[in-house]
Amino acid sequence: MSQKFNTSEYLDYLRNLHQEGPHLGNQYLEDQALQDYIKDFVPEKILKTVETQKKGLIELGQAAAGPLQAAADDCELTPPRLQLADAFGKKNNQLAVGWGWKEQKQFAARFHVVGSAYVEGQGLEPYQRFLQSVRMFLYHPSSGMFGCPLAMTDGCAYVLSNLLKDPNLNQKVRQKVQKTFNHLTSNDPQQFWTSGQWMTEKRGGSDVGATTETIAIQYKENKFKLFGYKFFTSAADSEVTLALARIIDPNQNYSQDQIRKLPISMFLIKTHKKNGELNGIEYQSLKEKLGTRQVPTAELILNGAKATLLSPPGKGVKYIANMLQTTRLYNAATSVGFMRRVIAVCRDYCDRRSVFGKKLNNHPMQIKLLSDMEVTYRGNLIFFLKSSQLFSKVQAGVATQDEQNLQRIGSPLLKLFTAKELQFISSEGMEILGGIGYLENSKLPVLFRDGQVLPIWEGTTHVMAHDFHRAITQKNNPISSYSKYITQILVDNHGSRSKMEENSRAKEAIKITTLAYNQLIADINEIINNKTIYQKKYEYFMRDICFGASRIFSAVLLLEHYIKSGKQQDLEIFIRWVNIKPLYCPEKNMDLEQNCNLALDRQADGKLGGTGNFDPLGNPRPKF
Repeated sequence: MSQKFNTSEYLDYLRNLHQEGPHLGNQYLEDQALQDYIKDFVPEKILKTVETQKKGLIELGQAAAGPLQAAADDCELTPPRLQLADAFGKKNNQLAVGWGWKEQKQFAARFHVVGSAYVEGQGLEPYQRFLQSVRMFLYHPSSGMFGCPLAMTDGCAYVLSNLLKDPNLNQKVRQKVQKTFNHLTSNDPQQFWTSGQWMTEKRGGSDVGATTETIAIQYKENKFKLFGYKFFTSAADSEVTLALARIIDPNQNYSQDQIRKLPISMFLIKTHKKNGELNGIEYQSLKEKLGTRQVPTAELILNGAKATLLSPPGKGVKYIANMLQTTRLYNAATSVGFMRRVIAVCRDYCDRRSVFGKKLNNHPMQIKLLSDMEVTYRGNLIFFLKSSQLFSKVQAGVATQDEQNLQRIGSPLLKLFTAKELQFISSEGMEILGGIGYLENSKLPVLFRDGQVLPIWEGTTHVMAHDFHRAITQKNNPISSYSKYITQILVDNHGSRSKMEENSRAKEAIKITTLAYNQLIADINEIINNKTIYQKKYEYFMRDICFGASRIFSAVLLLEHYIKSGKQQDLEIFIRWVNIKPLYCPEKNMDLEQNCNLALDRQADGKLGGTGNFDPLGNPRPKF
């Protein structure tokens, strides 16, 4: 007698049926691109020491796939909470964070993510910032966005380290600065502090010179009380923060316009008093954001917050700008680190998932897409590593003038370029996992959402493009250093020239790169030599110029790596990078007036469509 079909067993089978999800291995050892490129920048002996030491790169790479990621998951599941009052109406103004956020702070201290950039006496000075940048890169994807306060912590430490070099610094201020610096760079979890960066106010934006309305009133030598409304304060749970304010005379009455014309100074605020109470700080709300929900970003009022004046009066913007070199590097570390994490997840998943009779990594279209993602990642990674090396030399005081120039013009390029390139990889990564990639608990949407802040944070793409323009128009002609570096690599191919001449695709790639570079430099020189033509023409294309300068620089870095390695795969990566997207092709022949009309929907009568308080029928246009 035949046995009946057992529906219970079949349902048990269906209940237990599942697709094996992606696994992560050691994020340092398994990253072949990093393993290849890092050797171009650090002597092997030093690298081996930093790799294998306690809390070194290998241990950090392992932690990133395990306990760090577990803490990051909790940061996402347990976002910060603001409790302004208890159940009985008593104001307590408390900010609560979850276990994962607290654990990330412990990890960051133990792995010396910030402080390793400032350790002295180990003979690592020319490489310290570079090696610390690699730590950042490994840490960020598993940080639960704790890398955000670390960026501001490092930025503050960098500002303070420069202040400590000033022999004229007031002695009491020096003691406070030194104590704060020691906490910010400590590898002891009990001593480690984080710092905020409280600049953005209600008028918002990067133009802090026009939007800062916080005032400072002196009550002792170098001691002030700050009054103002800070609109975006990331890392609101930090122990200290840098803040900008305008010093006023309390015995004089000012109009709002008069206050806005006063110069801006930079202050250091300790967020809590010795008794644990907030130092004249009143939380108003936590921001509801698309991503970075793990980060306590608050609106707050400074109501007599006691602060120490750090900059000379009226020089605050100049002094706080020093931290931008550091925070932009963190921004890029996050962008490139996220790229690597998405690729690692997708590559492993494609080896576990089978469709239409074979694994995903056996489908030609999937192979091509993974290759595109890897080439994109490698071009961005080598740009990030080169920029880290340049900043490392600048910080150590051993950079040549050409290296200083390259670092200055490369800083805004690195930030804007890597942030935008991430968007392609994070979107494609979700699609590779199909519907599962769209689910929150696949974790890829977290990387996708959090990555959206990177083109905005620390200055939008437009702000970076304006900064690049400022950099190239400086009197010491820094673009000549860029030109020198590019031409040396394109012309001087050493022993690899014969191999490339045998490869028609390589010859064509070098030709394309050279033509793009020549066009870029011609345009930049026209900008430098003619301010009027920049305003009338080239400002429209400044984004294109920045992306072109970035893509060409990455192309040359990939070519330089091939010249050093001699590996055929490295030559192929250079060729693919050159061909995967146009290096530089601004649409300079477009009709600017017609495109202004198109962009603004300008009508024949000069009115702008889709703007104002009333629609074409005279009806009120409701707020969005």
